[in-house]
Amino acid sequence: MEVTIEKTRAFFERQIRYFEQNKTDFLDLYAHHMSDSANPRKQTEQLLDTYLAAVRDALQGQGGIPDFVTIGSEVTIIYEEDGMKERYKIGLPEDSNPDENCVSFLSPLGRQLLMAKKGQHLSIETPGEPMQVTVSEVKLVLDNE
Repeated sequence: MEVTIEKTRAFFERQIRYFEQNKTDFLDLYAHHMSDSANPRKQTEQLLDTYLAAVRDALQGQGGIPDFVTIGSEVTIIYEEDGMKERYKIGLPEDSNPDENCVSFLSPLGRQLLMAKKGQHLSIETPGEPMQVTVSEVKLVLDNE
């Protein structure tokens, strides 16, 4: 399926509507995913608000679509230490499947990748030590692809 600007915009408009219409229920169900926070509900709400504002801005901007990692993106990172590549899909909590490298945008890794741009260098916090990575590719994967 060819990803057109119209299909991409429609995807993000549906995503915005979903969160606007279901925000309270979503927070009730998933705020606990940020258990590493002193106030997980507030942190989840702030992340969601920041993300939705960035998507809205991108839809109204010159390119008309986000140029950063979004919910629904497939992102490839390169570990700077050894050059190893890994690809992750960023999804909703219920879509999380580590065996298929699909991580929730609320997971520690998902939160750190969300809204990153191609070419951006990140220090990914891990239980061990921070890992230095570069975002090498960001691709939107629409639901029916």
